[in-house]
Amino acid sequence: MKYCMLLVCLIFSGSRYAQQAKAYELLHYVSESDGQTFLLAYADGYPAASSIKIKRSFRITAIFQPVNGTADDDGDLIFTASKNKQGGQIILHGVDQNYTAPAVLKATYALKGWRLRLIFKKSKVQ
Repeated sequence: MKYCMLLVCLIFSGSRYAQQAKAYELLHYVSESDGQTFLLAYADGYPAASSIKIKRSFRITAIFQPVNGTADDDGDLIFTASKNKQGGQIILHGVDQNYTAPAVLKATYALKGWRLRLIFKKSKVQ
């Protein structure tokens, strides 16, 4: 009988760990400029898990990942291309992991001496 109770306790305690919540929620943002579509997958609660994709002519041409695990003191999170053929960097402004994700995020895309201002808006489409 003791072993039966122990077995039941172990089964129920194991299922409790399987039901823990995720650390962050993935939200999707879109920005369009100069014939390019910028797709931001923003990890609300853990911005370092975010990524930005550039889409031209219906195909993904570049994927950007965060450089650091957190935003700097000004709230800027810097992304660089995961493969160096694209180059450049995208700076996401106003990132704060302690607050919920805003409806609009601003960014700057810098590539070979020119800068492009981006405004990301929440999207329901992935």
